[in-house]
Amino acid sequence: MAYRRNHYVPEFYLKSFALPIPGHRKPKIWVYDKEGGPPRQQSPKDTAVMSDIYTIRNVEGVQPHFLEQAFAECESAVKPILERWKEPGAKPVVKEILVVSEFLAYLYLRVPRTIDAIKQFFVNSSIINMENLARDPERLSKACEWLKSNKQSNLTMAELQDLAGNVERRFEIKVDDTFALAATLRRFETVEKHLRELYWCLSTAPPASEFISCDSPLVVVFREDNKMGLGGGFGYPNVEVSFPLSPKVCLTLDRRTNLKRKSLGDSAVLELNRRAAALAERYIFSAQKSEYVHKLVKAFAVTRRMPKVSRNALRAHLESKSSQRNDQGME
Repeated sequence: MAYRRNHYVPEFYLKSFALPIPGHRKPKIWVYDKEGGPPRQQSPKDTAVMSDIYTIRNVEGVQPHFLEQAFAECESAVKPILERWKEPGAKPVVKEILVVSEFLAYLYLRVPRTIDAIKQFFVNSSIINMENLARDPERLSKACEWLKSNKQSNLTMAELQDLAGNVERRFEIKVDDTFALAATLRRFETVEKHLRELYWCLSTAPPASEFISCDSPLVVVFREDNKMGLGGGFGYPNVEVSFPLSPKVCLTLDRRTNLKRKSLGDSAVLELNRRAAALAERYIFSAQKSEYVHKLVKAFAVTRRMPKVSRNALRAHLESKSSQRNDQGME
C-alpha cells in the first residue's frame, strides 16, 4: 500500500497564517521549531504533515483511509464558517457552533501531541499495575497459577515478583499506533460535549499584536491548586480554550465570558500566544518572522522534553479510584 501524506493540522487552516512572499508563487507560513534552528518559510501544503498517521492497516472490515476521508468531510463543512468568523463584526451562532465543535473535538484528538499523551498514559498505567502486582502476594500467587495452568510460563513467584517490580528496567513497553489513535478518538463525544457547554467568543487582536498558532492549535488550560495545567481539563469550572483563526482573530471559550465578540489588549494576546507556544508539540506557526516569536519558542522549548502524563499523579488517581471502589463494596 502506498504511503499517504496526512495533514494533522488542516491545510486550509494553515493558509490563514500564510502571507504572499515576493518571488514565490504561493503564500508561505513561518515555522518555528522547538528543537532549535532558525525559523523557516514553508507552504501550508508541506506543513504539519506526517505519513500515514491516519491510515488503518490490517483491520478486517475497516477501509484503510476512512479516517482521512471523515476528517476531510468535517473540514469541508467547517471551512466557510471559519472564513465568516474572520470577517469584521462576525459573531458565532448556534448552528455554526454545532458544526465547529465537532471539528475542534476531532482536531484536538487527532494531533500527535494528544496521541502521544494517550501512549504515555497506557505505558505509565502498565508500569504502575505491574509495580502494584509486585507488592501484592495474593495477586502474585494467582498470576503464577494462571500462567502455569495456561502453559504460559514456569516462573516462580519470586521470579515473577522480580520481573513485575523491575518491569521498566527489564522491558520496553510500546503502544500500537492504531490502538493509540482509536483510544484517543473514543473521547470525541466527551470533548465535543464539553466544548458545546462553553461560551463561544470571537476575540480580536489590537493593531500592534498578532496571534500565533501551533501543531496543537486547540489550546486548553485550567487551574488547580493555584497551578496552571496545559492540554486538558475540559470539565474544570475554570477551563479556558483558545483557537486562533488568523493573526487577528482568535476563538476563545470559557464558562464566564458570555460575549459573542470582544477586543483584546496586547497583554491578553501575549498570554494566549504563550499558551500556544507552551502547548505546541514541536512547531509554532506565525504569519510574521519576529524576534518576539523566536524568544517565545526558546522560552518554551523545555516543554518538548517534559512528560505529558505525570506517573505520580496518575498513581494517586488510580489509588483514589481503587479506594472509592473498595469503600462502595463495603457499604
